[in-house]
Amino acid sequence: MNNRNGIILIFALWFVFCGTATASQLYVNESGWWHDGGAFNYNSVPIQSALDNATDADTIFVQHGTYSGKIRINSKNLTIKGEDREITIIDGKLSGDCIQVSSADVGISGFTIKNAGGYGVYAYSSNLNLNNTMIKDCGKDAIHFKNGKTLTLRNSILENCDGGLQYHYTDPATGNATVKGNIIRNIAGNGLYIKLASGKSAVITDNMIINSTGLNSDGIYCNIAGDGGLVSVKNNTIQNSGAHGIDLSGAKNVTIINTIIDTASENGLYAPGCNLTIINTAVKNCGKDAIHFKNGKMLTLRDSILENCDGGLQYYYTDPATGNATVEGNIIRNIAGNGLYIKLASGKSAVMTDNMIINSTGLNSNGIYCNIAGDGGLVSVKNNTIQNSGVHGIDLSGAKNVTIIDTIIDIASENGLYAPGCNLTIINTAVKNCGKDAIHFKNGKMLTLRDSILENCDGGLQYHYTDPATGNATVEGNIIRNIAGNGLYIKLASGKSAVITDNLIINSTGLNSDGIYCNIAGDGGLVSVKNNTIQNSGAHGIDLSGAKNVTIT
Repeated sequence: MNNRNGIILIFALWFVFCGTATASQLYVNESGWWHDGGAFNYNSVPIQSALDNATDADTIFVQHGTYSGKIRINSKNLTIKGEDREITIIDGKLSGDCIQVSSADVGISGFTIKNAGGYGVYAYSSNLNLNNTMIKDCGKDAIHFKNGKTLTLRNSILENCDGGLQYHYTDPATGNATVKGNIIRNIAGNGLYIKLASGKSAVITDNMIINSTGLNSDGIYCNIAGDGGLVSVKNNTIQNSGAHGIDLSGAKNVTIINTIIDTASENGLYAPGCNLTIINTAVKNCGKDAIHFKNGKMLTLRDSILENCDGGLQYYYTDPATGNATVEGNIIRNIAGNGLYIKLASGKSAVMTDNMIINSTGLNSNGIYCNIAGDGGLVSVKNNTIQNSGVHGIDLSGAKNVTIIDTIIDIASENGLYAPGCNLTIINTAVKNCGKDAIHFKNGKMLTLRDSILENCDGGLQYHYTDPATGNATVEGNIIRNIAGNGLYIKLASGKSAVITDNLIINSTGLNSDGIYCNIAGDGGLVSVKNNTIQNSGAHGIDLSGAKNVTIT
């Protein structure tokens, strides 16, 4: 029994040491190649000859020089290292692909690969790791990755090719993608085109992607099949894209941080059907929307800048998102369309805080538009500045429960705040310089207006003429001044009450304008008017037509 165990141990040790011995180093210069410690082998295609004589896990070191392309690596797991990227060159001489990798696991670093008539690197059914490599002046893609597995591209330059890093259109890779620290520039097609199988992830970090200028070319395109996976885009600059700056069609969970997207013929960021988080990112100079969010889920936009685009953050018109929206601490300016256009499914909520939205100046453009389907959800608007809007400063069509606090709405061609069909609370907010009403409340429910300023508008707080609100009205501690129409125009359903307290209402000077107008339908309700100053009214100071039980003190 002991002898048998000894024989087994000897065979095990033989297998371990022989297996280790198979990994060796080969060296190449322009004249030939040799194994470490072995004889020199002259050859006119020394890299290819060394590859043919290498075995799995070998490392091939290539000395500086210029070498012919058409290098083939088949069914081997190898590492190929050039001495210095600037002076270790593989020249395709405009004939075919420079390097082809098939069913292999290959690491390539330290080369310039140029002048491929086809692809710079073509990798089929392989794991590919490229580092510190320059690929340029290729007739097709710098890197074409078909039926691939895992890919890493790091600290490299891809330039002046028909495509950059291009996964095959119909064949998603079965491994993750890592793209870090690269420069990709002057590409006729897509800068990055990544297509992964379900559940895989892409990390795209510290890249500069400039001039992906083809008609349908994106700076970054990333698609993950099935239920998707994680996409992380961090600290990238994507500039001058022929279609979208970033296209996330098929990605499901995306984070974009510290990234600049500048100049895209279409959308800066096109993100359909995903959970999307954007932080400290700038999107500017785009022919369509800065961010287009179609069939989306949850969205967070924080500490970012959207400017000089046709639209700002734009949810798709007909497809409400199925998750909540959080928009905090952003600057959105010089937008031809809507600054924010948010459309959510029933029961979802939107939080818009600490934003500056300036110059949403298109003919049908709102500073903020927020719609929640069905029975609605909660909308919180706090500490925002919305200035110079082509239609309404804020349009809450479809929102049902809204709170607006510490917000400034300044200069809107129509209403400062258009709020149909909702419960509305407004506190410490200023609405001024609007072509129509400061606040237009149509088919409303409960309204509270407190500690706010309405000034220099065509109307002040204006309930709709024909549609009484179904909830009570509380108007306390406000300044309403220099209004062409009515200062307050309140119209409530039968049995509802209005409390109007501690307000200063000055210069409601239109021909038929009252300082306060309050109407309660049917048998009326209670109206309490206490400690107000109403001065310089064009018609009545207070008009209580329709009110039944009134106290003025």
